[in-house]
Amino acid sequence: MKFLRKYKILLMQIALIILLLGLVVEFCEEIQTMKQAVYYRLFPEPEAEAEVEEGGRETILPDDQVVLHPVEHTGTEWYLDHPLIYHAGGQIESSTYTNSLEAVEKTLLDNPEKCVVEIDLQRTSDGVLVCAHDWTDVLVSQTDPMTEEEFLAQKIQGRYTPMTAADLLRIMQENPQMYVVMDTKLKEPLSSVIGDLVTLSEGDPDILSRLIIQLYTGREKSEIQEIYPFADEQFIFTIYGWGPWCLYVAQICNEENIGVITLPAGQMPGKDAALMKELGFTVYEHTVNRLDAAAEYLKLGISGFYTDCLTPGDLESIAS
Repeated sequence: MKFLRKYKILLMQIALIILLLGLVVEFCEEIQTMKQAVYYRLFPEPEAEAEVEEGGRETILPDDQVVLHPVEHTGTEWYLDHPLIYHAGGQIESSTYTNSLEAVEKTLLDNPEKCVVEIDLQRTSDGVLVCAHDWTDVLVSQTDPMTEEEFLAQKIQGRYTPMTAADLLRIMQENPQMYVVMDTKLKEPLSSVIGDLVTLSEGDPDILSRLIIQLYTGREKSEIQEIYPFADEQFIFTIYGWGPWCLYVAQICNEENIGVITLPAGQMPGKDAALMKELGFTVYEHTVNRLDAAAEYLKLGISGFYTDCLTPGDLESIAS
């Protein structure tokens, strides 16, 4: 009897685990959105840049003083014909946030003609740029930076091959259809990170012309273009929430000739999304993995998505 009782308890535990896994899969998008909401509440986006009046007092421009004009396109920009950016290299098996060799290789295989991949960058304790969203994605118990040797000796999430930034640039050299959106998680100046990437690429214009740089403030673009003459289309302005001050952010993008904005999914109201579309801005939302959510956002005027698993065929099915 004791054996049967223990056996029943074990079966109930297994059933409960299966049920929980099923709920995680079913509601992965909602869980991700909730995680983002908590993150943005704990680490809010900095205040919008302000004008300085005479006497040194700062003010935020009211909406009726924000001047926006249509974005100018040449028709050859990478973002005009590719609405999907594969988040952290793309999903591999059931794993996300890996930034791994296997994830990038699978995404390239699935997108042989043109592929846009987002990669997160960290710096090891001995100064080497590596592809990782967070150190805990490399090793659950790891919170502080590893050395390059320690990093390369690990398996991402226990299964996948880690990459340095130099490894990533070599893959770009071998795959001319590949564009990479760089998302740095570092507190150091973005210009320092980009300077290292230019050095690692040995100034190869073929590689550097396919490097897309996420900006976080309105002053970074000119600093980066002093390092290397990246084209205007190679910049994305990144914000982590949409508020009353964001039309001023759009004005900064106008002034600096930045035509692409990215923000978390569901943050931009429909009226603002419609305005951005009318003005010619390309707006990407992240991270969107459900087709029904993608369809809803596209109707509002959103241009595309950072995704782990959606395919061009998925978006074509929405349009048809």
